[in-house]
Amino acid sequence: VEIEGYTPHQAAQAGSGGADATGSSNFDARDPHGELAAARAEIQALEAQKKTLEEKNRALEEATIRNRTLEATNKTLETQNKALQTTNRTLETMNTALEEHNKILQAQSKTSIKELEAKVQLKTSQASASEAPAWRQLFNRLDTDESGGISHGELEKALEKLPKLIVADSKELSKIRQELKKDLSKTISFDEFATCMD
Repeated sequence: VEIEGYTPHQAAQAGSGGADATGSSNFDARDPHGELAAARAEIQALEAQKKTLEEKNRALEEATIRNRTLEATNKTLETQNKALQTTNRTLETMNTALEEHNKILQAQSKTSIKELEAKVQLKTSQASASEAPAWRQLFNRLDTDESGGISHGELEKALEKLPKLIVADSKELSKIRQELKKDLSKTISFDEFATCMD
């Protein structure tokens, strides 16, 4: 049986109620050439591709957002780095200024110390000059034999005659007395005497 627009195989399937060799019906009278099925398959494939592309687009958008975030972070870090560099330069300038200031202070301190030492030396010299005649007078009174040195015996005799002097300068004279007791043959010169009295 031939049906117009059908192949013999399709006509056979149509005549047998659309059953194929396995007994199942795969023939669609509305789509005798299988074009609708092919179109459906193509549509499904396109939809799958569309989903894949959408997923890729979302991934790209997320990557773009991440890149923008990283770029913003990098810009912030660059700004902070520039600020730190500026701060470092400022600190270096301040450090240099402090070093110069310290040098000035050290120089002033050295000058002040030298001035103080000079003043102390001057006062010491003046004091020694004012005390020297008094020490010389006392030494001469103790050096009864005018030998230029005070012996232990001279000192003991002089101390008996000078009670007021002992009261006034007992510590100094006690030192001299102790020195002479160590060696009775020893005499004390004026320089030694003046050193003990200072």
